Amino acid sequence: MQFESTKGNLKIDGNKLMLIDKLGGYHFGRLDEKGYVVTRSGLSLSYLSQAMREYRATK
Repeated sequence: MQFESTKGNLKIDGNKLMLIDKLGGYHFGRLDEKGYVVTRSGLSLSYLSQAMREYRATK
């Protein structure tokens, strides 16, 4: 599934997350069993968390 957020283009595949930001940077993460975003870097966490909040607000 794809979702266009203010941070960029969010792609959701099962529990895997990928966001391509407005500058072309890639951010990867996943959703844990409770639905929280998990990443390896703080910057990716910021981008993906914001995009997921926007996505969940549309549901």
